[in-house]
Amino acid sequence: MTTAKAIHLNSNSQHLESHLSGRPNTIVDADRYIGAAPTGGMTVVVYADLVIAFDATLKALADSNAYVVSEQGKQPDSVLEVAEYWRFDEMPIYCSPSRPDAGWTTASTGP
Repeated sequence: MTTAKAIHLNSNSQHLESHLSGRPNTIVDADRYIGAAPTGGMTVVVYADLVIAFDATLKALADSNAYVVSEQGKQPDSVLEVAEYWRFDEMPIYCSPSRPDAGWTTASTGP
C-alpha cells in the first residue's frame, strides 16, 4: 500500500469520503491514475494522491482502474498531489539515530 492510500484510508480524506457519500456517483479515491483517453498502456497519465469527482461513472472507474476523462465525460472536480521527499541518512548526520529515514513535506513559500 502506498503512503497516499494509507493516509486516505486512515485519516482526513476518509472523513471527506464519508461526508460526500450521500451524493450519488461520487468518487473520492487515493492513488488513482488519471488519463484523457484510454491508450495502449495509458501512457499519458498522471497518478494523483487524491481524486474527487461528482456525477461520475463508478463502473467506468472500476473497469479501467483509472479515471479516464473521455469515459467519464468530464475532468475530475478536484485533484490533490502531495509532494514528499525522503532522505536516508545512514550515518546519521542529519537525522535522529532512531530514524535514519527522515521525511519532509513541501511548504508554500508565497503566492
